[in-house]
Amino acid sequence: MPKLPKIPIPSKLLELFQKIPIATVLSKIPGISKIPNPNRIPNPLKIPAIAHIPTRTKIILVVALAIVVISIPVMLSLGQTKGDDSEQETVAEEIAEEEPEAIEEVPAEPVEETVEGEVPAEPVEEQPAEEPGPAPAIPPEEGEVAPEPTPEPIVGGALIEDTTWTTNKSPYELTSTIRVPAGITLTIEPGVTVTKEQGVNIEYMFALSGTLSARGTFENPIVFDGGGNSGFFESNDPDSNPFVNLDYCRIRNGIKLWDSRGGLGAFDLRHSRVTNLSGSSDIFYPEQDIYIEYNVFKNTGGFSIEQQRNSRIYIQYNLFDGKYGNTDYWIQNRLSLNQSETIVRYNSFSPSDMIVLKLPPRHETAAIIATDNYWGTQDENLISGMIFDKNDDNSCAGYISYFPFLSEPHRDTPTM
Repeated sequence: MPKLPKIPIPSKLLELFQKIPIATVLSKIPGISKIPNPNRIPNPLKIPAIAHIPTRTKIILVVALAIVVISIPVMLSLGQTKGDDSEQETVAEEIAEEEPEAIEEVPAEPVEETVEGEVPAEPVEEQPAEEPGPAPAIPPEEGEVAPEPTPEPIVGGALIEDTTWTTNKSPYELTSTIRVPAGITLTIEPGVTVTKEQGVNIEYMFALSGTLSARGTFENPIVFDGGGNSGFFESNDPDSNPFVNLDYCRIRNGIKLWDSRGGLGAFDLRHSRVTNLSGSSDIFYPEQDIYIEYNVFKNTGGFSIEQQRNSRIYIQYNLFDGKYGNTDYWIQNRLSLNQSETIVRYNSFSPSDMIVLKLPPRHETAAIIATDNYWGTQDENLISGMIFDKNDDNSCAGYISYFPFLSEPHRDTPTM
């Protein structure tokens, strides 16, 4: 066995080692310190077999033994920690296998801080985004009057395309006659008012070769105001066939409602009120049927009719009251050729208007059918006096038949 190399030991360390009992040194080592009475342990240095070992070797052995003794608890502690970690990883893997799919964490909504004493605002339910709309009108300042809507520019002259007059641009003030060419349509919405510019003199407000549609409603009639000195609708183009459709209108303060002496054309007039017209309307040579029904005529002129194209003119369910003084009839027929007819029925007339129906003298083909009207009386003599025909002038074409007549107004005829 090779000899261990001699390691010099300081003399002071050797003296200290010899003075300290080995049992006291060992008692300071972890684990050995728990021995109840370490002083009872025999000093191993005094054992004969050990006593002959050189002191230097004893020190080396003791140090080695101390290192081993100290290392064992440390290694055991490390092994236990590693075992605990492995056990935790195994348990975590088993839990992961048993658990269902991971649930996404929902981030917590931020909590708004509130100032002490301040009442938190109630949550506002989010509404779906809306399409952008027109900007709201800004209310006027207190004491400021909101401006009136800007009216349609003053109009006049010929239309060049289909046109609509709307309520939001009403009233429409005319500076000259509105001309509606053939193939063009002028549409007037409910609630529109058509007037003349103040001080302007216009013979007719509308000259028609095309179409005019003015259909109001009971709540929103269309108003035509002639200013006291204008006619309303004229058809003077013999090469066209214009048409005017009037429903729920107020036609007032003018001369003639309709004038087609210069050409053809037709119109319908329903549910309207015609007042304060000084002239008689001329319905000449219409090529289609005309309906004048459910209207009130008050303080206005009548209708003068000439037909030759197999058309029928129906004047029915109207109230005639207060004929204009310069006109001596409500309805007269001057000419009825071919299969054309003027049919007057279910109307209400007043005896105070004197002549109501007329066949003028020296018009050999004039004719009117006038059954089932209410004359305001049951006296046949009074009714006969309200009709001008061959009974009054032998040069008239014939007689107007008015039998049977109604004892009261027809239920579909206006009463005022």
